This record gives sequence, structure tokens and C-alpha cells, in this order.
Amino acid sequence: MAHAMSVNQAAISVFESLSGNETVDFDIVLVDAFLLCLSVATLPNEDGPPFGVLDGTFVARLETWFLSGHQSPVGLRIGVWLQLLDIAIKRVGNSGLLSKSVSGLLHKNIKEIPSLTALDHEAHPADSLYDIISAPIFTFYREVQDISSHVADVTHYRRSRITAADQAEVTDILNSLKDNLCNLWQSRPAPLRLDATELQQHFCPTIADPLITLAGLCSATYLTEVVAMGRILGHPSFASPEAKDAMQRIRDIVDGDRNASTERALNAGYLRPLFLYAIESFDQEQTQWAVNRLKQIKSPISRSDFIASFIESHGEVQRMQGRRVTMKAFCYQRFGVPLPYF
Repeated sequence: MAHAMSVNQAAISVFESLSGNETVDFDIVLVDAFLLCLSVATLPNEDGPPFGVLDGTFVARLETWFLSGHQSPVGLRIGVWLQLLDIAIKRVGNSGLLSKSVSGLLHKNIKEIPSLTALDHEAHPADSLYDIISAPIFTFYREVQDISSHVADVTHYRRSRITAADQAEVTDILNSLKDNLCNLWQSRPAPLRLDATELQQHFCPTIADPLITLAGLCSATYLTEVVAMGRILGHPSFASPEAKDAMQRIRDIVDGDRNASTERALNAGYLRPLFLYAIESFDQEQTQWAVNRLKQIKSPISRSDFIASFIESHGEVQRMQGRRVTMKAFCYQRFGVPLPYF
């Protein structure tokens, strides 16, 4: 770990000079920035300010890049993935990866997510067709994540709820976000409206199989935000009826025919849905189900084994106390480390 931290620090030093070098194509700078952010997301979580290296010169070049009107599909895709990483890190109570300047520029300027298949002149027609069909699903996923970012902003980690006025304001914000999420689901892309059997009937296996997987993950992501909002707004001792319904639907997706597992390993995209399912469960059987499924992810980089141990211990304490237990404080107390990024 010491070697990894040392290499990461050296890469940060190089990036600071790279981002200020106008002769280096900005796409290269974006790739480097994304790799550094992946390192931050992979290394142990440390509470602190946003990733300061993506500020100053980088912000100036990012602004110039958007003003130029010439952005590559790869560069825009990386911009979206930077946003997704930032949201993932915010959700565990951290301040996030990106400064307000970087986050604001990305949000303001990236409205459409371009296809990358067009860059591959040898792409199989089935791959091109899948890319066209799945593009609206990725857009839907990104919009759900944008709502998730706003939800993270009103958790007790990031916003005061001491006074009645504070609580009322948070409730108003969350009710508005719930409406946005509901409207988004009502207008979801057609593939998310079909079950696995219907997708298999309409498409050949090379398109249907990954589409079924993607639809399952995106549906679970939407349901996870329903649970997350219910956790903030709900009773301190149990999940709301709406959240319980969403939790059951998450379980149905994981145990159903949505290609959640391949070669006996569960898709790592289900880590956060399983985590929210578990921490909102006060029933031992439900918690144990989530623990068992997390252990099936078998992805060291996702820290699924640690998360499984965490929710098993967390569930025991919640059942003993008969109320929700704060995740971040519990992780420090029981394991001596901050909660990992998802």
C-alpha cells in the first residue's frame, strides 16, 4: 500500500505540470485526470476536501475546451465518468472528488453522451445496434445519478437538520427530488419497460443478453434511490412502505432472470443496491440474504467482502438497538476505518 500511495503521489505531481502544458492535447489530460480519480476512489477512503489537483490550471483548460466547441466523444465520456465517480464518493459522507468549478462546468456543458461505436470502423453491426438501443438507458442512469448527488447533499453528513426549519427545508427538497425521480421513471426508455422474456423475443441473444443485464442494473439503481430517500425522510426505526416495496423489487431483480450473475459471480453493479437493502432491513433473514449476495460479487476492488462483514455487524447492532445506526460512525467504531467508496 505504501508503494501504491507513493506512485500515486508521483503521478499527481506529473499531472500538475501536464495540465498546464498547452502543447498536450486536452483529451490526454482528461484521461490522466480520470486515472488519478480512479486511484483516489480505489485507495483507502480518507475524509478531506475535494481532489485539489483538479483545480486551478485544469479548470481553466476545461473551460477553454468547452468554449472551443470541439470535444471528442471520448473526452465527453470521460467527463461523465468523472461526474459518476464524484457522486459515488459524496454518498459515503465525503466532500467528493470535484470542486464546484469542475462539477459545474461538466454539468452545464455535457448534455448528450456521444456513442463510441462510430469511432470503430470495424465494429460489428450488432454492436452498433446495441449501442444505439442502450444509449437512452445510459442517459437515464446518468440522470438518476444526478438526483442521487442532490440526495447526498441533504444527508446529515452534509447539511444541518438541527432546527425544525432545517428539517422542513430538507423535506421540501427531498419531496421535489422524489417527484423528479418519479417523473424520470415514468418516462424511462422502452427497454426498461420490458421484462427479460420480452427483450429476448424482440432481439437476438448478442443484443438481448447485455440489454437484460443493463436494464436490471439501471432498474435497481432507480429503486436504490427510492430507498435512500426513504431512509432520510422515514421513521428512525423502520423503512417506509414505499422503501420496503423498492427493497423487495431489488431482491426480485437480483434473484430473477436479469443476468445479475455470470460464471457464479454477481455483477458488482449491485453492490450499492444490496448495501442500501441491508442497512434498511431490521430482519435478520433479509440482512443475511444481502450478505450472502455481496459475497458472490467476488471483486476485490469493490471491497465486497468488507461490505458484507460491515452490514452483518451493522445489522446486528440495529436489531439490538431497534433503530437505525449511523453508518459512518459505526464503521469507525467497529472497524477503525472510514466506510469505503462504492
